[in-house]
Amino acid sequence: MAIAEGWQDATLPLMEQVYQASTLDPVLERERLTGALEEAANEFRRYSKRFYRWGAERNGGDL
Repeated sequence: MAIAEGWQDATLPLMEQVYQASTLDPVLERERLTGALEEAANEFRRYSKRFYRWGAERNGGDL
């Protein structure tokens, strides 16, 4: 979108990107996002357990 002559706002999406986003299947997109969130939560749990064990080992079993 042109704001002034010789200057363009590069932060705005292109119309092609807006159109693609508006034609996404909401059900499939929700499933994809839910899967990504579940995967991130599982990874967080793994790292939390690893960090907890590392801390326990470092402190002689006491946290």
